[in-house]
Amino acid sequence: MDTTLRNQTFFSKVNIAKFLTEADDNNHLMAKVVLVVGIAGACRKSELTFLRVEDVTDEETYFRVNIPNTKSRVIREFVITPGDIEGLNFVNIIRKYRNLRPKNIKHNGFFVRHRNGKCGVQPVGINTIGQLPKMTAQMIGLPNCALFTGHCFRSSSDTLLADSGANILKIKQHGGWKSDSVAEGYVENKKTISGDILGEPSNINNIYHGILLQFQQIRFILELLSLTVPTALSIFIIK
Repeated sequence: MDTTLRNQTFFSKVNIAKFLTEADDNNHLMAKVVLVVGIAGACRKSELTFLRVEDVTDEETYFRVNIPNTKSRVIREFVITPGDIEGLNFVNIIRKYRNLRPKNIKHNGFFVRHRNGKCGVQPVGINTIGQLPKMTAQMIGLPNCALFTGHCFRSSSDTLLADSGANILKIKQHGGWKSDSVAEGYVENKKTISGDILGEPSNINNIYHGILLQFQQIRFILELLSLTVPTALSIFIIK
């Protein structure tokens, strides 16, 4: 197994279809909706946790979702259409879950506990949301499931968008990124994966791809800390 596959921390379209098709609605409907909404909107786990009922609007042929408060302070709105995966309809999946919501809930959180085909009144917490990617990866048999954290909704979304040929501007607009370097990471990562799929890279190329992926991960962490690479290096040198 090559370095890129071992370090995969996103869901491919095939992975998504496998989970949505094979997982039982009676016990995994909430997880399916979290996956669809999270990847469709490049959502952070905190955004999914605090999503409100009024933020999700059923427009009959699609759902319109508004993310009012984000880490980057960029207000985002996105839509969820039925999709193009045979045998699946994302709109119907969300609508089925929403229709199970009890009438006596006193809070407006969109995601509530779901089990045995019924929704309860307790809101889903951020820790549960953050564990769902790991659970999803385990159910569909992906390696290194522990690497699938609450961030992989966002990384999966932007990786799939990059895979479609989107440019940096489109990825920034979709995910609300402020930095080109973070968005570039998803494009470059997809170029590496495409190279591995379409060709047979040499051992030297495999090592290069591994180093590139590690650098992208480090750069992403620095972006989260609102530090530029030169600033971070200067801090380490001073210490």
